Amino acid sequence: MSRCSVALGLLARLIAASFALSEDASKKPPTKSDIAQWVKDLGSDDFSTRENASKKLRAAGQASEPALEEAFQNGEAEVKRRAGEILEDFRWGIYPDTPQPVADLIQRYKDNLDLNIKSQAARSLFELGGPGRKALIRLARAEPDETQRRQLYQQLALNLPQSTPSMLVDEQIPLLEELLEFSAASGTTEGVANYAAYWFLTGKIDEKVKEYEARLKLPNSGKWPGDVLVFLYRAKGDRENALKAAEACGKPELADAILMEQGQWTKLAARQQSKPKATLIPDMALAAACLRLAGEQKAFQEYCRELRQASAEKPENDPSHWLAAKALFLNDQPDDALNILIKSKHYFAALEILVDQMKYKEAFSLADKAAADDAKTRPMLDLLRARTLHQLGEKDQALALLDSLAGQVRDDAHASWYESLVDMESRLGLKDRALDHAGRLLSTTKVAGLDVRLLTRLYRENGPSAAAWWFLLRKQNPVEKPAATMKRVDALVAGKIAAEELTILSEHMEKAVKEMNSRDAARGFLAVSEAAQALGRNDLRKTFLEKALQIGKTPILLLRLGDYWVEMKEWEKAADAYRDAWDQDNSQQLPLFLRGWALAQAGQEKEGKRLMEVSHWLPLGQDYGRSLFAAQLVKRGFPEEARRERALILTLGQPASLTRGQALLQIMKESLDAKDYLKAADLQEMAMLPVLGSHANFIQGGALVIVPYRIHQLRARGLLAAGKLDEALKESKACQAILPDAIDPALHLIPELERHDRKKEADDLFAALLKRHEQHCKDYPKSATAHNTLAWFLVNCQRELDSALDHATEATRLDAGHAGYLDTLAEIHFQRGDKEKAIQTIKKCIDMEPKRAYFAKQLKRFEAGDLKAEVPDGSEGP
Repeated sequence: MSRCSVALGLLARLIAASFALSEDASKKPPTKSDIAQWVKDLGSDDFSTRENASKKLRAAGQASEPALEEAFQNGEAEVKRRAGEILEDFRWGIYPDTPQPVADLIQRYKDNLDLNIKSQAARSLFELGGPGRKALIRLARAEPDETQRRQLYQQLALNLPQSTPSMLVDEQIPLLEELLEFSAASGTTEGVANYAAYWFLTGKIDEKVKEYEARLKLPNSGKWPGDVLVFLYRAKGDRENALKAAEACGKPELADAILMEQGQWTKLAARQQSKPKATLIPDMALAAACLRLAGEQKAFQEYCRELRQASAEKPENDPSHWLAAKALFLNDQPDDALNILIKSKHYFAALEILVDQMKYKEAFSLADKAAADDAKTRPMLDLLRARTLHQLGEKDQALALLDSLAGQVRDDAHASWYESLVDMESRLGLKDRALDHAGRLLSTTKVAGLDVRLLTRLYRENGPSAAAWWFLLRKQNPVEKPAATMKRVDALVAGKIAAEELTILSEHMEKAVKEMNSRDAARGFLAVSEAAQALGRNDLRKTFLEKALQIGKTPILLLRLGDYWVEMKEWEKAADAYRDAWDQDNSQQLPLFLRGWALAQAGQEKEGKRLMEVSHWLPLGQDYGRSLFAAQLVKRGFPEEARRERALILTLGQPASLTRGQALLQIMKESLDAKDYLKAADLQEMAMLPVLGSHANFIQGGALVIVPYRIHQLRARGLLAAGKLDEALKESKACQAILPDAIDPALHLIPELERHDRKKEADDLFAALLKRHEQHCKDYPKSATAHNTLAWFLVNCQRELDSALDHATEATRLDAGHAGYLDTLAEIHFQRGDKEKAIQTIKKCIDMEPKRAYFAKQLKRFEAGDLKAEVPDGSEGP
């Protein structure tokens, strides 16, 4: 057993022990002889003696149950009758210490035949906390109707995530374990996953495996113990037995997912070929991927043919087109996939792909065709065209196109592309234009929520505060030009106003919120607090944060308050604020973790560590919560804690899930740091498969080509490192089939081909890429990116360094503020032997981006003066 498992097991025993010690020891339970006498008195000739015995046995509760059961089975008629009455209440969970609201709901449940009333009573019981949940377990045990009993199990499983956090923190371990048992018996995947996760975290998973192996052998055990075993085996790392258990309980999809996690492509391919062919496109896509990865080319090509046919002769708006295209893109068939997009008029996605492939002329031609086909799509296509032109250095054309789009904005109507226009201008660095157009939209368009939605595009998490400032400033000066108001909003969000002005504005905000609803009022106070924080005005920051909290204690505001106290090093106050945030929403791990961390900083190390540990338990087998928590931990500077969450997702989460894929991408970065490129490629592939086998999509359409390209590029790099030159060359060709003008594989291949006396292949590869990138520079001479890419290609191939210098110089002239372009120039100076110029230039990069470690590594390399030293990791290029 690992140290982690031992530690977790110890924690569980401590929790259980604490719970046991907290029980009330002052009550003296009746002795066995007392109970035996009362049972005997049930058959007394004296009525009052019988009544008194019934009352005492009922008051004894669970302690009297065994004796009452015996009396009910073997007693005289009167004893049997009275024992049965008491046991009936006990069986349904009505004990002497049962709170009256709980007892009333139990009675309501058992006395009604209406299933709706029964379900409502059961839901109400769960909401009553521990006593209600204990009663619900009793109901499930007592319910004679199998269908209704199954529904109770499912309800326990469904509602368990709501109560798990408080039960763990409050150390209600026996109740939690009983609920988890019932949840697992419900047969839901979530219930089984949570159960396995809990016993893994306690360090007692081996015991549970043995227990369920024994259960499965019992007569009439049903399938659910087998379902539990799948997840128990998987959690302990026994994938072989997990696979067998999945097969045994008739869950082939789960078995496939387990094999997929292990990268067992040959076995998966054999399974695909032994069962009826998939008919749904996501299933076909996943089957094709398994065959591709197993090297079964004939069967793979057959699936690709069927994927192409799946969208043939379907209406343009049929979802089959998109699904089939996605399946083909992610299975290395980019040309067929692109044809499907174009034929089905998915023009925007097709344009994104063509731009990422650097097929600019084809992209612009398709944009013209698309605009002619459907005028409604033209604005979004023109936005993409403007972005591409701007990136290619054709800024005058791009601005003219954006001006044309701005002229189409109507004040009496609203279209979603109006917001995209503002977003695009912001992303292109055209800030004044973005502010101008945002101001115009906000001042003329009456659409609910537009202010927050639009300003969130500009200011991300500060968008709601920006909306509050917009409201206040327009109220103060409604005749001011909207663009001028937006510039004032921008200054407030950036903290670029005078402290005195903020003080005045804060007073105006206090008056303005009186006319707002509670949500907007809290948002207004928070806006002042955020602006004060940006200015370093902690007094104003705290005052207005507390004013927002007086309106409503939301988790977000309470976390902000905790963060404030952390900055002030008031650890106990921070812990209190985080505790309040947790009390508001105990489904979130972060407030509990931060509370524990703050307590540890305050000197309460034991309790602090306990809460931090429990925070890692909270989602049990549900991986989405862990993924969110991991991201929050990284953002707050807890990388090791985040790494632990990602490891738990892989161990305890749903097999082959999208969230698991996200965790794999984070772990992939660690493989890259270790220069294990083949492992990184495998991780990227496994992260892609859940997208491939589902209706999920990437956020950016270009990922459909970039992700497969990245997999092949990493494999080429790894194979080169392993000395497998021919295999690396094959992967490089796969890269260029996807992104024909990508230079990364060639940068590593060309030197290796030369080193192995394969100069002609090196020269041919170099010449082909050189020709294409020289053409880009001719077609788009104002493109800093085109010049820089060519310069980087030349210097890394250590060829035509004079030409490289010319192109790098031109790139920096066209865009002097781009640190990456200066890095290319520095590398060329270094390779040309001008060490001093290289050092001077890279120092400018460091001044521009002081936090980027890559530039510091470059400086160290230049100062060492070793021309053969490898370009540092952390950048495949500038």
